[in-house]
Amino acid sequence: MWEILKRINLPEEERRIEIKNILKDSNWQKIYDDGYLLIYNNQDDKINDTFLISCHIDSIFDKEDFFVYEEEKEKIIGTLDNSGSLAILLKGMLENRLPKNVYISFTPDEEDNCQGAKETINFLKERDVFKRLSLVIVMDISAMADFKKDVSIENYYLNKEELKKIENILKKSKIRFYKIPREEALPDESEIYHQYGLKVFALCLPVKVDCEEDSRCKIDLCDEGDIKEHCIKGVITTKEKMEKVKEALVKIITGLNNIDFK
Repeated sequence: MWEILKRINLPEEERRIEIKNILKDSNWQKIYDDGYLLIYNNQDDKINDTFLISCHIDSIFDKEDFFVYEEEKEKIIGTLDNSGSLAILLKGMLENRLPKNVYISFTPDEEDNCQGAKETINFLKERDVFKRLSLVIVMDISAMADFKKDVSIENYYLNKEELKKIENILKKSKIRFYKIPREEALPDESEIYHQYGLKVFALCLPVKVDCEEDSRCKIDLCDEGDIKEHCIKGVITTKEKMEKVKEALVKIITGLNNIDFK
């Protein structure tokens, strides 16, 4: 996963190209690519319910800002929004552990108007996939998460029973999770999918910021309430956490697929 992270910690246009390079010899089928939105599918049988994983590829960083490096073996520091989640997702795809009927949307414009999520919906409606969607999982990083936990569950638009099923899967898999109250979480693509009446939640990689104000900062991102994920000096996570988020993604989709979540 570390090698994938280094390859995709890039500006959006280069990142999109590298995603296609990484997946070109995989079992995943590229079904949409207009140079803006990029969608893959894992052997849709056109009958059964489907899952959508949405992971944004755009970033607020300028080209010269991108960096990532290892420190003390396990610690990773860098501009991980959203290369951290992308590396996790790509690794999961390459391991072929996700069930069939999974769609992956690599979305642009999450940092502004979430146009990529909206166009994903339009595409899935045109393909008659929308009506078969049982769940959308949005992947991102989160500095609001409890860094002592493995993963963070945020922006969940699920009823209590549905959320409990996901929590039970994580508990059974011994994955420690932190659940941020919906009203406290930062907005992301989940809201867009919810507006279309879909069941959705965000599965986030916990990160933290450990820095002081610096002249390189374009805006003060370190005050309470600001988006620490956008710190120009990078955020901190660990290889173990990245592996845990990948396991959480696989276990959740596999587990819900087996119990007919819709």
